[in-house]
Amino acid sequence: SKSCNFKTKKNVIAIIMVSRQLFRVGLLVVVGIANGFSLSHTTTPRIVCSPRYKQPQPQILPKSQSTSLGDSYWSIQATTVNGGEIPPSKGKAVTILGILSALAWIAVSVTALSYHPDPKFSDCTMRHNILTMSQAFAFPLQVGFAAVASSTSCCSDTTSHFAKPMSLALAVASLWLAGASLLAPRFAFGYDLYSPSLKVAAGLVHIATAVASLLSWKNSGGQVQSNPDETTKTSLASRLWGIASLGLFWFAICPIFAPYPLATVPTILGKRLSRPASAFTFLGAALSFCLRQSELKGTAKSIEASIARKGLLLGSSLHLTLIALKLIGLDGGGFLLPGNGLWEVYPAMLAVPFATASSLLVHMLVCFAATR
Repeated sequence: SKSCNFKTKKNVIAIIMVSRQLFRVGLLVVVGIANGFSLSHTTTPRIVCSPRYKQPQPQILPKSQSTSLGDSYWSIQATTVNGGEIPPSKGKAVTILGILSALAWIAVSVTALSYHPDPKFSDCTMRHNILTMSQAFAFPLQVGFAAVASSTSCCSDTTSHFAKPMSLALAVASLWLAGASLLAPRFAFGYDLYSPSLKVAAGLVHIATAVASLLSWKNSGGQVQSNPDETTKTSLASRLWGIASLGLFWFAICPIFAPYPLATVPTILGKRLSRPASAFTFLGAALSFCLRQSELKGTAKSIEASIARKGLLLGSSLHLTLIALKLIGLDGGGFLLPGNGLWEVYPAMLAVPFATASSLLVHMLVCFAATR
């Protein structure tokens, strides 16, 4: 019994250390992306004020122009688009609550995936748990960041292509995550894996994010005019994003209605987190749809479109990489490495090969469309 207790303590310490490292890497990625997404590119005149100098008094600009109160992505901004104004305070609230929602998802994922409640998988190694937790972070965190960033970015007159639909999509996804936290057994095939305090804390954070997103959606601007010079050049890209959005939307609703094991596709998170994680697949579908609209309207070079493309590209690339490692046999054996780990610990993924392959093709299509 002492040896078992020692192994349990050792596993818990390892999980904590891995979680800390993943959190640090996530922060570095967020900071790096935020610095790379500087709002230096815009198609309309604006006032840029360096933080070292006193900000001038706001001026009244035409409706097609915007007023910027900072020179970085995280700046508070006020934008007017065809009569609709996004208040800076609401954009900042969505950003802060989006970060808290990401932390809540990390806490829920680590709690649910650090062990398996099914006795059949009680012998899963720490390597398996780390790979599964990485799967829960790869696509969801990147797409979640892109969704929050594009819904609160108010840097040009193309904002309405993303701000309004992505604010609504973020609200829907947050409500789904809130339900998955507060009513965990209903979303995890009967497994009750979280403490009451974690359920309440994560649920309240997601509800607050949903409310802030709905307020942002209510105050976002109207439609913008297209650029006829670029519309005909981007017809192929618009078709690719249209197919990607349909594919991601299908795999977002599939876990909700499909039985096990089909419900575990495309996230490959088993019974414990596949249904909650469908919220992030839905956000990916919404981002793809907005990218299709930006291609059709000739505004594909906007900063919002760049954020969405990079988030989807990074998320889908990481997701495909982890799936490839599992198929190769990194988790105890597979198609290339010796061992039966792939068949022993991923029976659900292999039980529905057509759905699994289809989901991988959708993610490949996302990567292809994002690099065009």
